[in-house]
Formats: sequence, C-alpha cells, structure tokens
Amino acid sequence: MRIARAVVASPEHDDAGHPEHVTRVATLVALAVAAAAFAALTRPPAGALAPRPVLAQADVEARGWFPLVVHGVDRVPVTPPEWITATAAGGLPSDDVRGVAVDHRGELWIATAAGAAHRAWDGGLRIVRRSAGGLASDDLTAVAESRDGNLWFGTAGAGASMLDRAGRWHHYTADSGLADHTVQAIFADAEGDTWFGTPSGGISRISANGRRVAFSTAQGLGSNNVRAIVVEPDRRAWFGTGDAGVSMLWQGRFTVLTTRDGLASDDVRAVAVGADGSLWVGTSADGASRRTPDGRWRTYRTADGLASDALRAVAVDADGHVWFGTRDRGASVLAPDGRWTTAAIDAQGVVEVRAIAADAYGNVWLATPAGVVGRRAWIPLGGR
Repeated sequence: MRIARAVVASPEHDDAGHPEHVTRVATLVALAVAAAAFAALTRPPAGALAPRPVLAQADVEARGWFPLVVHGVDRVPVTPPEWITATAAGGLPSDDVRGVAVDHRGELWIATAAGAAHRAWDGGLRIVRRSAGGLASDDLTAVAESRDGNLWFGTAGAGASMLDRAGRWHHYTADSGLADHTVQAIFADAEGDTWFGTPSGGISRISANGRRVAFSTAQGLGSNNVRAIVVEPDRRAWFGTGDAGVSMLWQGRFTVLTTRDGLASDDVRAVAVGADGSLWVGTSADGASRRTPDGRWRTYRTADGLASDALRAVAVDADGHVWFGTRDRGASVLAPDGRWTTAAIDAQGVVEVRAIAADAYGNVWLATPAGVVGRRAWIPLGGR
C-alpha cells in the first residue's frame, strides 16, 4: 500500500500555492486515512503472525512528507489497535511460551518449552533448537538482548546460552561461573552487563568483557531465590525475590525492602521501572505495589482495577502504560491518566500472562501458555 499520492509538501508552499500549514493539515489527514487502512489489513490465519507492514523511509524523505513523530520515532497509528497471535499451529516450537524480548532491530524473540523462535520484520519465523547445535537446552525460561546485540537464553537446568552477533554460541553453567544451573530471569542493562536471577544461587552478572560476578545472601541479598530483575540507567538494580521482598543494589550495597516497609507481599514475581522513576512490583497473590522515587508506597488490588491479585509480569510501554500479567485473568493495563482496562485477549483463550515485552513503537507482546499474543498499536516508518 502507498500513500504518497495523498501527501504533498513543501518548505513554504505546495505546488498549488497553498500555505505550509494547510499542506501539513492535509498531510496529517492523509496519514490518518492511511492508518485506518492499515488497521483494516486482513487478519492472519489462526495461530500465525501476519507480516508487519512497514512504510519506506526513502519515500517519506523523497516526497517531503510530514511524518507523525512520537517519542522520537516516526510511526503511523493502527486505529483501533489490533491483536495478533502466534501458536505452535503457526510455526512456534511450542505453545508453552516462557519469555519474549524485542531486539535492537525491533524484531521479536520467543522463548518456549521446546526451543526459541525469531520473528523478523517481514513476518518470517526462524526456529532455534538444541538439536541444531545451538541452545544448551530447549527447555527455556527467559530471553533478552544485551547492548552489544548478543542474545541470551535462560534454561531450566542447563544454565544460559548466548548467541553472539557473529552467529557463534556460548554456554554458561554453574561450573563456569553462573550462580545456578537454572535461570529464572535475565535483564540486560544500559551499560552492557547481563544479569541472571536463579532459584537458589542468587544473582550472576556477566559484563561485556566476559567478567563474571555473583551476589547472594552472603553479600546482603534478601534471598537467593531471585525471580525478577530491573536495572535503572543510573545502575540502581532491583531484584524481586520469592520470599524476601525486593533487594536494591546501589553503589555496592544491598538494601532489602519487605512488607515492613510497605510492600504488598514478600513473594515477588515481577519488577519494572517507569519513566518517572517509580518502581512497580508484581506479587504472587497480593496485587501490585508502586514505590515512588521519594520512597512512598502504594498498593493496587482488584478493588483498584486489577483483573487479579495474582501477578506474573509487569512492564511499562513506550506511552507510559503499566501492563500487569496475571496468573488467571489475562492482562490489566493502567494508563498514565489512572484509568484501568483489561487487555482484550479473552477471545484468544489466554488466561495466564507470564512475561511482557514492549517495543519502542508502543507495541506490546505477551508470553502465555497458549502462545504469543501481540497488541499492535503503531506501524514504523522505514522499519529498522
């Protein structure tokens, strides 16, 4: 689909002599029409993800279009946002999806109980399995991309596998510096370090230069059962634990925050940080807690708008919405203006949301026991 004929632009006047502001209004109207057309794209077959439409940046620049720029990214809205799915019937290794991540190109990586899948911009799906000489195990638990473009996969019992940008595989276990053979959580920070949470060994950190450091209760961590990790740009690291609340590592010292400090529960499943610096904590059965930068706590439960108090994942999208993955009621979304909604995924048969990934365009991907569910709100101009 092309929208070039609908848009005319000039630094001051268009070809008909209309003032620039009139041309820009016409351009915005044309973009809105184009967005509506994209939203009406034919849905994919059940179990398959549709190829992602991308507008050519060269066409935009050559014709002097007035693109819509949000958060520094040129993109066209899909109105209303559309839900798309991927399952084993459409090519995934398994419907049992444990983790999702968006790489530096905006492409999706999916960790399942039977290997990994990579979904490219053109909709092509590539499967990665142990049998192909790659992963240490197909029983995956998490996936993340580090700043240098390396892909990390956590496994249940075989440590972590890393696929570098040259296509080489590297494996890490408890015998080679990892805190445990099982990895529950992975987070890649802005400095190039990759963090691993384990069920009984605490935390491991692998730097871009290969240096490995471990942290446990011996260093002040609240518990060695680490389920969730988030690291802020200033290097303040937060760790959600299964039985001792949240631990914060800052300037070499740990601080442990529990129900005594205002946390809803010490059984933590997820952590995320918003653009305003607020820490969001998802608990196993007692809802979510928010800690503002000044240290104040607030708890959110079903009475406040959550679909369920049993949480499994938390993420903040590019537009500031906070997404909560629940164990039994899909996903809840808290908008910046305080309004709550429940994500429209009931039609997909999804109950549990285990992990959430949000990309730079405002699209959101959910890992579930029934495959991947994606909410597409924007189409990028120019792709990568």
